[in-house]
Amino acid sequence: MIPEIVEYDGYLTFVPLSNDQLKALDDLNKSSGQFIDYETGWLEFKYSGRDTNRKIVRLLSKLAEIIQEADGEITCTIQIEEGDPIFEFFSIKKGRLFRQIGRIMRGTVEAIPHDYE
Repeated sequence: MIPEIVEYDGYLTFVPLSNDQLKALDDLNKSSGQFIDYETGWLEFKYSGRDTNRKIVRLLSKLAEIIQEADGEITCTIQIEEGDPIFEFFSIKKGRLFRQIGRIMRGTVEAIPHDYE
């Protein structure tokens, strides 16, 4: 199963960053392609495209080292050729990146009556 398109989207809040942390975040953002919109106490992350080498996960890991502790999460939706998408939820705690995987669970198929309200 090779991911076709991935979409990362999320919002994190954290204690205001120091000048050194802001500089490191600015450098990371410039070197990565400007996927991060941020201020001293929050950031928004968006990326959509191919990520076969998981460069975005490596970027998020470096981001965790800089921020150290954050509330919120970044969600990755992996659209595969056939089947339902897979979800990954990323959070930052104690300078590390954590991932939780999610999948859609479908129930049984049922016919809907013609007079359904």
